[in-house]
Amino acid sequence: MARKTAKDYRKELDKVSKEKEALEARIISRARELCRQHPDIIIATNVRDETDNLTTKSFIQMENLHIITALALIEGIEKELADRHPHKQTTINYTPEDPICNCDGRDMPVYKEDGKNWCPQCGYEVK
Repeated sequence: MARKTAKDYRKELDKVSKEKEALEARIISRARELCRQHPDIIIATNVRDETDNLTTKSFIQMENLHIITALALIEGIEKELADRHPHKQTTINYTPEDPICNCDGRDMPVYKEDGKNWCPQCGYEVK
């Protein structure tokens, strides 16, 4: 394999720069889309006058929306929408009280007989 030249590096840098610009354009477009869909979300609260809060409606028509601002808007809108949603994702913490046997790669529940725990798959006693 030949060693890369300055021309090769310049092409690679141009390609990465174009990909970066395209990604930033997609992020800004998504931020504007979310602002249009949810114009009532409060981004910043005015401490002195609560009727003069900064909402997402203010960002819809901004021409030069910075990428950092766009990312912050997306994060804020997603967080607010998650907080408003009535259904919360729950986690199930299951810890079996009875021992299990993993003789064949599956967690098999054991059965009790004569005060001992037995695996129905392998037939051995589980301690």
